[in-house]
Amino acid sequence: MENLELKGKIREGRGKGVSRRLRKAGLIPGILYGGEKNLPVIINQKDMMNILKQGGENIIFLFSIEGENGVNNRKVMIKEIQRHPLKSEIFHVDLMEISMDRKIKVNIPVRIFGESIGIANKGGVLSHLTREIEIECLPGLIPDEIKIDISPLDIGDSIHIRDIKIAKDIKILNNPNETVITVTAPEVKKEEIKTEEEVGVTEKEEKEEKKEGERKKEV
Repeated sequence: MENLELKGKIREGRGKGVSRRLRKAGLIPGILYGGEKNLPVIINQKDMMNILKQGGENIIFLFSIEGENGVNNRKVMIKEIQRHPLKSEIFHVDLMEISMDRKIKVNIPVRIFGESIGIANKGGVLSHLTREIEIECLPGLIPDEIKIDISPLDIGDSIHIRDIKIAKDIKILNNPNETVITVTAPEVKKEEIKTEEEVGVTEKEEKEEKKEGERKKEV
């Protein structure tokens, strides 16, 4: 996927007003990090969406800045994306220039597969608590996802960060004791059971109502 390319321009002006005008024109304000200095840039919304569609957020691609003298066709990754809360529109993007021989830290999505025996046979409930795992490795070793087989899990079983097997050249940075997945017993609806005290109160109320009714008849 490293042959994918994205072009941008140096962004002039700052502030919400400038950013709003850029978005209306189909452009995304962004910042390129990792070079001698951070560069404010503009990227075409459709071009950025195409990169994401082909490779996801952890893809390495070439980024060039129109009209720039000197370094061009940088190898970059997406550092952070800010999106519209209701639409697919991207509000802002941060890019990070990388070196293929220097380790970086990235968040990788967790994908589960298989069918837990505790769920299939006993109606257990699956809780997927950690959906991204932070790793550190060379850019060329970054996996698209971390796969976890949940089929051996019975009720009461859990998978923690320490249980995940990964290539020796990749380091997981999360706390080893962090729970990723757990299977718990199904919730049982308890019938409303009256306590002895509640039964006693009810009987007392019934007796008082009966006495009251008898008094009214006598009158």
